[in-house]
Amino acid sequence: MITIKYTHEDGTLVYGTRKGDGVYDIIRKWENGNFKFFPSLRMIGLRNSRDRVADRWAINAAAKALREAGFEVEVEIDDTFRDRAQVLEDKADRLEDRRDALERKADRHAGAAAAAHERANQIGERFAGGQPILVGHHSERGARRDQKRMHQAMRTSIAENDAAQDAAQRANAVGSQMRRSATPAVTARRIKTAEAELRKIQKSLDGHIRRHLDYEGQPYYIENHGAATGDHREMLLARKAQLEDQLEYDQAQLAAAVEAGEYVVWGKHNVHIGDVVHYWGIRARTVVKVNKSTVGVESGYSWPDKVKYTDIRAVECPHGEDGPAVIAPNRPAKKAPARPKVEVPKIDTEQLKAAAQTVSNVTVGRGREAFVSRPRWWTSSWSSPTSSPAWRCSSRPLGRGTSRRPPSRPERSWTASRSITTWRLS
Repeated sequence: MITIKYTHEDGTLVYGTRKGDGVYDIIRKWENGNFKFFPSLRMIGLRNSRDRVADRWAINAAAKALREAGFEVEVEIDDTFRDRAQVLEDKADRLEDRRDALERKADRHAGAAAAAHERANQIGERFAGGQPILVGHHSERGARRDQKRMHQAMRTSIAENDAAQDAAQRANAVGSQMRRSATPAVTARRIKTAEAELRKIQKSLDGHIRRHLDYEGQPYYIENHGAATGDHREMLLARKAQLEDQLEYDQAQLAAAVEAGEYVVWGKHNVHIGDVVHYWGIRARTVVKVNKSTVGVESGYSWPDKVKYTDIRAVECPHGEDGPAVIAPNRPAKKAPARPKVEVPKIDTEQLKAAAQTVSNVTVGRGREAFVSRPRWWTSSWSSPTSSPAWRCSSRPLGRGTSRRPPSRPERSWTASRSITTWRLS
């Protein structure tokens, strides 16, 4: 039995499925509901469905597709909305969990970046003194291998460092949207949006007629929209009840902010023609027209600019008996305290890149001489490390009749391709 269940607390989830049964392959398609798999829940469901009206179209489409595929499906929809305060509290808890998870992720990637950085530095010590890669020498293979390992460690360090910085940035951004949405100015705009949506829902529930007028003002086409029925009506009624509860909560929050002097509700009752309004925090313009939801201000052109009442921050009114008066909030709005910023150590990737570039550029080809470290067969019995002379490496092509056997010590040769590399005391 496959159960597609919806509640405002959990959203839309699919129960009774298991991996490989073919359910997800069916309902993941857009025409069958566009369901997604949630790794954190190990379940299939609809994105962004928590505390919203049930998407009956997607649920019914998924149920129909599964029944046609031979599955037995049951649909349970509970569209009873939760209290707005409880919704915001649960959302804050989920954001707190998300921030903690991102903090752990940032620390994990930062540790991996530091380990890779240290590994690259350790491998690069053999090239620190300007030691080149000797082409044709017995050390070339090991030097090439160390160069490759150094490059790989460097790339790993850079990738892990970028991932750590990105996770830290995302952790610091968690909750900023929720804190901003609780400010009085945003709350006032959300109230206006909710009121407009309620009017639209009521119009759809009652039915309405829409007339299209020509340039003379005469109707040339009339649309007759009947009252909503079926699942559409149920969705509208559920959304209406949810919006009314949200509107009541937001109005109470805004009234508390106004009473505390943190916000001023602007309108035709306190904004007049000739006033100077400050909006968007940086502009001050003179009002030339007052409308129901906006004011017209001077723009410097032949037309006025429109400013919404909810975008106004302060008003200078010259109509007072005692001279110009400035109307503005008495104090800034309270904001929820933000948690300390997440900071992870940043790797100096430029130093690694410079070292890797130096290793890639410094090589000694055949026919050249360079001072290098002692060969692997060098032993302390030949001379003490402190008094040992430097060794000079030279390469010359093998001629006809040249022996490939290495000479006796202390002069030793190695054959590489058609050249012979000789170590000599200098």
